[in-house]
This record gives sequence, structure tokens and C-alpha cells, in this order.
Amino acid sequence: MMDFNVAQSYISKIPSLEDLKQTYQIKDLAIKYSTEVVEEYLKKIIDKRHNEIVRAKEEKDVEKLDFSFDYYIEKLKKELVVEKGRPIKKVINCLGTVYSKYIGDRFYSKEILENFNKVFGNYNNLELDEEKSSKVELDLEIEKLFSQILGENKFLLVNNMSSAIYLVIDSLYKDSNILMNMRDNFYLSEGIGFKDIIEQTKANLKMVGYINKVEIEDYKKEITKKEDLIIYTDIFENNLNKNKIIPEEIEKLKKIVNSLYLSNKIYLQTNSKKLKDIGESLEEALAKQFDIYILDLSKLAGMPNVGVIIASEKQIKKLKENYMSVISSINKENKVLFYLTLKMYLDKKYNNIYINKSFKITEGELKEKNRRFIRILEREIGDKAEINLIDGSYLSLSDELEEGYSFDTELIYIKTLDKKVEEVEKELRMNDPSVLCWMNEGALLFNLGLVNEEEENIIIEILSKKI
Repeated sequence: MMDFNVAQSYISKIPSLEDLKQTYQIKDLAIKYSTEVVEEYLKKIIDKRHNEIVRAKEEKDVEKLDFSFDYYIEKLKKELVVEKGRPIKKVINCLGTVYSKYIGDRFYSKEILENFNKVFGNYNNLELDEEKSSKVELDLEIEKLFSQILGENKFLLVNNMSSAIYLVIDSLYKDSNILMNMRDNFYLSEGIGFKDIIEQTKANLKMVGYINKVEIEDYKKEITKKEDLIIYTDIFENNLNKNKIIPEEIEKLKKIVNSLYLSNKIYLQTNSKKLKDIGESLEEALAKQFDIYILDLSKLAGMPNVGVIIASEKQIKKLKENYMSVISSINKENKVLFYLTLKMYLDKKYNNIYINKSFKITEGELKEKNRRFIRILEREIGDKAEINLIDGSYLSLSDELEEGYSFDTELIYIKTLDKKVEEVEKELRMNDPSVLCWMNEGALLFNLGLVNEEEENIIIEILSKKI
């Protein structure tokens, strides 16, 4: 074993849990994942490093170890990513957030998940058509299904929006002037700026207008040839919607310039007024007759997070000739999910798609559900907790979006009388199935809007045991 004093000198270099918790990175992670989860993983990382030193036979085994704060922060991030994406537990989402970084970002309906393994497990993108007792090629099936929605328009699927933007500009407009307003320069979910992507191509980017004002005349002044491109964006990440030009104004310039419509606020079919108020249908978007569309259908249509390029047959052919189209192709997992979700829409089962289901419940139905839940819960734990109803903005499309995409809703409020609320929350979260809820001012908050009756009964059973 290594000399005791030498070992102690290395152990002293390990940051304490309290020191690590004071860093802004750890504080941010604690907000996202809860203090309890962050502390739990930090202790494991610190203990592991301690044991590495204690068990080392010679100093050379530990002298190159990284003792910086960054090491512990990065290790923690990796552990949290694994925890977030771990598929071993069923999750009951009482956060009221449809897409949440707390729980892995993506949710799909039971029907899609039941069919996923059957399709995904087959060799070479083939799926068995049980009715015809034959195998069908997945790419061709997607093309056949999506064409029923797109009509004469053609499409190409790529791995994300960043790839879609680069591929379109590099293939079709690299010798053109790209006209974009400063207000449209935003960061995509992939963590790269829209402007940065265009600047990686050979196209000439021209920023038009001002941050607080832009008019269609500003674009007209910069148009030098028909091959130039005006970009119009309508995405959740960019909330600066005031003083923007509108698509109808760009449409008037169709004869003298090309146009690109970029959006992640598109739904396919929904009965939800809330979703209709914050987005628009694919049919409405295509009716604007832009030359090319780059869409993310993951937010309001329940599709996997891929880039969807919609254009003419000639343009799509040119995109496919670019070597980047192969590099940017979507993986099989997303291809299967895209296919299965399309099938649900065309089979008129769109109300079962998770995003539509999330916003399907009416205010009256939620109130009735909450009161039934409270009546049962009061019988079970009424002597151990204060149970009530409160209102708050706890129905949200995504916890990564700014204000404007959250809606007021009624919540179940539970304040434990004897047991610490932090302990109960952790036991709920670590349970199998895992129950995720909010903690606020010493109380647990449950949004039952995304929970079915079977899951309600599970929550009541778990609360009865844990409180």
C-alpha cells in the first residue's frame, strides 16, 4: 500500500461536498434534479475518488488524477444523464410538464411503445405486415404515409434542425444572399446558433432591420437576385414575436426571391384549443406556399426530435446528392417512432398521442378527478397530512421554454404533519413505479392532468405507505 502520509496528502485535495455545492454549476443542477439527488451522486463520486487513493499501491497510480472542481461537475452531469435516461422504471408524471428534462424529455403513447420493440427489433428497417404476411421497407412506408399528408410536396428527414438548416443552405443557397432579421438569430435545442450554422456555409448572410423593428421594405432593399433567400422563423425558443414581418408579406415577394419557413410550432391534428392557440397546423403552414420548409414536429405533433425538410422533388433530389445528407440521416430508433406516430395520425388515433392526450382533459374533468382523489386520500392519510387544492401555472408544454407556454391549472396540495416532505418526495421518486411531483414551501404538489385512473390508484397506494 502507498505511504499513509502520501495518501493523506492526496485525499486532502478532494473538494468537500459543501464546497462543491457552492459552485453555480452544482446549484443549477440541484434546481433541475433536486438537492437530494445531486448530493446523493456527489457523495458517491467523492467516495469513489477517496477509495481510489486509499487502495493505490504506489504514488504513480494517483499522481495524475484530476482533482479540479470541473472533474466532479462533469462526472455528476454524466451520472445525472444516465439517471434521467434510465428506462428501467415506469414514471408517473405529476409535474404537469409534457416534455421535461427531469424525466428524459420524450414521452410516447402506450400504443407506440408496445409496437416499438416489434418494429425496431427487425433486421434492416423491415417490418412484418401481419395482414399481408409480407415484409415492408420502413423508408418506403414512411414516404407512403407522409405523402398522404403532404400531397405533392416531397420531404427529407435528417437527425436535427441544425443539420436541416446547414444541408438546405449548403445544397441550394450557398451562392445566394441569406436575408435574416436579427430577431431571428436564436439558439436551437442542439446548442448552436442559427446565425452560426449559416456562417459555416459559403452563403452570404445579411442581417436585415433592427432588433426592435423590421419591415418588409428592409428585405426588399437587400434583394439582388431571384436566388436570394428570405428566412422566416416561428419557434418556441425565440419569444421576440413583436415587430416581426408576417408570412403573408413574404408571400408577396415570391416572384422576386426565395423563401424558407422554419418552425417548431406545428401540429398535425388536435382537438386541443390550447395547442391550436400556441401553434398552427401543418396544413395551414403549407398553405403559405414558402419555397421550402424546415420543421421540428417534436413539440406539438408528438414526433421524435428530427429535422423535417419539405420542398419540391427537384430540391429534395439536390439535398440527397449532398454528402451531408448521409451523415445527417436519422437513426433507426427515430425512424421507427416517426413511422408509428404517423400511422396513429392516419388511423385517426391522434387523441391517443401523448401531446394531445396531455391537453385533452377539460377544466371540469380535472376538478372532478381532483375531488375524487382527495376524498380517497383523506380516508387513507387524512390524519397524517394536510390535503387541499390550489391553482397555479403548472401545466406546461416544456420546462425548457420561456413564459407564455404554461397554463393555469388546479393542483393537489399535500403537506405532511410528521414526516419531512423532502423525505417523502425522495421515496416517491425512488419508488418503482417512480412518482414525480413538485415540492413548494414544504408541500407536495400533484398535477393529475397527465395521469390516468390506474396511475391515480398507484399514487394513493404509495402515499398511504410512505406518509
